[in-house]
This record gives sequence, C-alpha cells and structure tokens, in this order.
Amino acid sequence: MDDLVQREGIYYKKFTDIPFTGEIDEGLETGKFKNGKQEGMWVGYWEIGKVMWKAEFTQGEEDGSWVSYHSNGALFNKGEYQNGKREGVGYFILQMALFGVMRLEHTKTV
Repeated sequence: MDDLVQREGIYYKKFTDIPFTGEIDEGLETGKFKNGKQEGMWVGYWEIGKVMWKAEFTQGEEDGSWVSYHSNGALFNKGEYQNGKREGVGYFILQMALFGVMRLEHTKTV
C-alpha cells in the first residue's frame, strides 16, 4: 500500500485524484479496493507467513465475519460486523486450556 494515499477515508494512487480500484498483495496484507474503499475479503499475515486475521469489507467498512489467529495458527477470536460495528456475539479463545473460551456479547446502544 506504499503506492496509495488516504484522504478523507478514500484511497488514491499517489499523485492522482482518482479513487483507487484494484488489488493489493504486499506480503503482510492482501485485499481489493473499489472506488477507493476496501471491498470483499481482506487477509493479514504474520511475518512468518501464517494468517493473522481475515475480515470482510463493504464500501470500506467491516461488514460480515472476522477472525484472527495466534502466530501458531490457533484461533484467537472471531465475530461479526455490520456496517463497521461489532454485531452479535464475539469469542476470544485463549491458548491456555486453563482459561478456555470467553464469550463477549455486543449489544446495540441507542
């Protein structure tokens, strides 16, 4: 993403005023942009090459499932987003069996 700049929430190719549309694959992060905003599945990686996180985006906001992993590949947490906000129940899975699974519930505020 070194060739992109962000202005007011929109990504542009450097030295242009046209919102970027295309794919990036820069080793530690892969994904697509549409009209300057993140779109579809994005994946982040640990430096050792294993998946660190996966998240779905719609028009630049997290929207759908997300999941993250420890560097050893074990599941760390997962949940859902809707329009950029956490939705429903999220889970943190701690590596030590002593602690087990922690359930976090996200509620809407009015």
